[in-house]
Amino acid sequence: MMDNTFWLIKSGNPDHWPEWDDQEVISVGWDVGDYADEPWDKFRQRIKDKFDTNDTVWAGNATGAIKMVAGTHRSSNKQMAAGDIAIIIGTDHVFGHSVIRGVAKLGEYEFREEGLTGTGFHQYQRNIGEWLYNNGPIPKTKLADRFNQGGDDSLHLASTIKRSKFQDRKTLDTLLSQLEKIDPIEEPEYGFELEDEQTLSWYLEENIDRLNEPHIDEVSREVQLTKKSRVDLFCTRADGHPPLLVELKKGLGTTDHLDQLRRYLNAYDGHAEGLLIVQQFKNDVTAKVAAQDDVRLKEFEIELTLTD
Repeated sequence: MMDNTFWLIKSGNPDHWPEWDDQEVISVGWDVGDYADEPWDKFRQRIKDKFDTNDTVWAGNATGAIKMVAGTHRSSNKQMAAGDIAIIIGTDHVFGHSVIRGVAKLGEYEFREEGLTGTGFHQYQRNIGEWLYNNGPIPKTKLADRFNQGGDDSLHLASTIKRSKFQDRKTLDTLLSQLEKIDPIEEPEYGFELEDEQTLSWYLEENIDRLNEPHIDEVSREVQLTKKSRVDLFCTRADGHPPLLVELKKGLGTTDHLDQLRRYLNAYDGHAEGLLIVQQFKNDVTAKVAAQDDVRLKEFEIELTLTD
């Protein structure tokens, strides 16, 4: 017999991981008030009435999720309790990866009328008693096959919440050991990113002064250096200064992007300097470029302004 029940839960819809992390809770929504201890059919009807739907399956799924978290599910093996373990699956992917956000030992259930602080949603909450893992998002694909879809201890989660396949604490300890050994993904700090780099290259071609780079007198887009090498912006410069090769990347800048720019510099027939522009650089990029006196880095920000 297991000492704990193990759960998989998604971090909300939309993703509420920042609030969970900050407020040390897990939670579910479909907020209809403090009635989670009502009989199943009555509570399900309350959800149907609140959301003006006749979809009994949808309302039943919402009822089940709330009652699991509250510990009032009609099936005793689907009642979450203090001391249980929750493996938190990120609702939002990070750079295309489905991730493990955290693993927590759970505390007591609490209904909070105000919902999560800062959102006003997700009234049905369970406190986190202890974090067993919370050091950054880990791609599920980096874990052993047994933890991926189709494996004996799969962490695949299509719904909001369910009992995991774990049968004992030893399986959890194996997962925790793997999570600690894998480097987490470095998350971006910016709010949103461009759909593609072309938008930025078009803008800079027409507003090249925004680069704050001296001596530029002409700029060309998509310049072919070799059969396989094409740089985003090629800037010729006056007064004997070498050309400036500009590579643009949406999102997070990596050492692969830096290496790509280096290949362009090597492919150019003559001396040139390089400029890599992204929304945010990973720490290892800034460390690597410090040893390259012909390459510079710049970060850009996107500002949204609304007017009447």
